[in-house]
Amino acid sequence: GSHHQIDVTIGDQARVYGSMVLARARRDPFTADDARLLAQAAPYFAHALSAPPCTAEPGDAAEVAAAVIDRKGHVRLADTEYGRLSW
Repeated sequence: GSHHQIDVTIGDQARVYGSMVLARARRDPFTADDARLLAQAAPYFAHALSAPPCTAEPGDAAEVAAAVIDRKGHVRLADTEYGRLSW
């Protein structure tokens, strides 16, 4: 089970959307750096929750790709379209 928890309120100037709670085992407590990174990410979650619903349908012509890139600019995770669209 989890022993350590950290949370952040997700909201913007218009409203509060909720709270995100992360949990870790007793042997792996959260650090001040973890709290800082979570606080930095909160506006992105608020932006995602405030966006209008997506109206795209499967098969629409838009070309979309997704990737996770670390602070040094290295791609850590990417979908199949990322390689094709990013070069």
